[in-house]
Amino acid sequence: MSPEQGGIDRTLIQPIMPQRQFLQTLGLRSFAEVNTRFLTIEQTLDAIVEYLQQQQQTLAFGHDLVVGRVNEMPEMLWLPFFRDNVAATLTNDPLSDGRTTRGYCAAEDGSIVALAIRSNEARTAGTLTIEPRVNTTATGFTLTLDGTDTTTNKTFQDQGLDTFARADAIDLVITTTGTWAPTTADIICAVGIVPSRTVR
Repeated sequence: MSPEQGGIDRTLIQPIMPQRQFLQTLGLRSFAEVNTRFLTIEQTLDAIVEYLQQQQQTLAFGHDLVVGRVNEMPEMLWLPFFRDNVAATLTNDPLSDGRTTRGYCAAEDGSIVALAIRSNEARTAGTLTIEPRVNTTATGFTLTLDGTDTTTNKTFQDQGLDTFARADAIDLVITTTGTWAPTTADIICAVGIVPSRTVR
């Protein structure tokens, strides 16, 4: 039994169904024929029991495959940040999460894997760049609004490139050029993180 979608081979080899081997119910003319029939029934029952045992093992193996795949799936979490009326000439200025500009405290080890930004007004001049930091140290993983991406932008990277440990601080800073406009733009941003352990 194979999945319809592509990807990793998850084919399960099914046991072969035993065939019926009973003799005809009529025409038994001797004890030897009766004995032969009972032996045939016994062999068939043994084959059925073996088949059911193999089927049980196949189902258990399939269950292990599904559970293993679910356990391997990353759990994406989003850390939101925002700034109203973004000014020009900002340099690594921390964004707010709605309560503080100190960012978030990581509950467990993990990686920063995604960035996204949206402005309620299209960029008309200059550039705006966001960058996540770990314990106030720049990651080098950035995202920009510019002449190409004027209202929204997003980016992704592999796990393990920008990592953090449990209890590390994760924040998001903004840098704008002196010509950034409009300074009435309000932005919302998100930092995507994946914990190292996704199953408890």
